[in-house]
Amino acid sequence: MIKYKLIDTRPISKDIISLRFSPLHTAHVLRYQAGQYINTILQKRLLVTDAVLSLSLANAYNQNHELEFHLRHDEKQKAALSFIDQLQHNPVIDIIGPFGQMTRTNLRSDKKLLLLAGGTGIAPFKALLEEMIEHPDKLRNQSISLWWGVRKPEDLYLLDFLEKTQAQYPTFTYKIILSTPDKPNDWHFANGWLHDMLMNESEWSDIENTQVYASGPFEMVKKCQSTLLERGLDKIFILSDMLV
Repeated sequence: MIKYKLIDTRPISKDIISLRFSPLHTAHVLRYQAGQYINTILQKRLLVTDAVLSLSLANAYNQNHELEFHLRHDEKQKAALSFIDQLQHNPVIDIIGPFGQMTRTNLRSDKKLLLLAGGTGIAPFKALLEEMIEHPDKLRNQSISLWWGVRKPEDLYLLDFLEKTQAQYPTFTYKIILSTPDKPNDWHFANGWLHDMLMNESEWSDIENTQVYASGPFEMVKKCQSTLLERGLDKIFILSDMLV
């Protein structure tokens, strides 16, 4: 285990916060690849027993060895609330990892890359896009599309980042999908569910030339996988650390 200390807490939406950590000892740092995640132990303050919380790394590997995480903390997220409470009493955490094979799988150079994110499941893709911008030779001229499904407009906490990425990386595009049935009058993006969008040929027709990474709630990832298989995409091109 590696010890990291909380250095910054920043609200990025009504019920999502950004947490940044730095290594407690510079001789012991986490080395990882964009798209991976870590585990940390939750102490039993608000929980019945100790538990493990998995957190996706939301930033590319950097020389300062800082780590960024995005955490939803509404009333349904008991583990997240316990983690925040724990940090208020002790800002030092033990990190186990990194874990995850999703983005470590070699990307076929002849394939387009489709990133499917649900809610804070966009975190590992933020790290991947940061790495792509810092090291443009990594994906060369690879065509990359990000589809981000959110529950409500205020969950679009990375919209400025996506716009900036699109300006810097011409072969990158993104699509925003709101799952709330009644969209606001000023909503300018798509409305529906990620898996329904995948079934729509006018939204996505080049299936045979695509490789998919998926990150988000388990049910979302499973529904997207089922839809992709139904559309005829080979299972080997559907990658997610939530799928076995």
